[in-house]
Amino acid sequence: MSQMPEIVETRHARPAALFRFAVILRGEDFATDGAEGTSERIGFYIVRTATAADQATAEQLALFDLEAEIRSSATLQEYFTATGSIAVEEVALLDDDIDDSNSGFIFYRM
Repeated sequence: MSQMPEIVETRHARPAALFRFAVILRGEDFATDGAEGTSERIGFYIVRTATAADQATAEQLALFDLEAEIRSSATLQEYFTATGSIAVEEVALLDDDIDDSNSGFIFYRM
């Protein structure tokens, strides 16, 4: 007797809808060398674009992106690993016709 092949049902999950978000990150209280050998505190803003299914995931991805950028630069590591804090300031959904909105660091004195 021949054996019947096993029939396996396969289901394809519908991929989750992905959205683009502009995530503004704020850093505060980082120590830098100031004038005449004094120390001063700075803060910064930086914008990252993240593609995710929801806002919470976009926030995490933006923070991971910034962490990777800091870890890949010895200069940035010097400033950003010893002091300070980084948080999500604002998140906005980007329309399809708007380009990615990544920015460089925008520093300010505290």
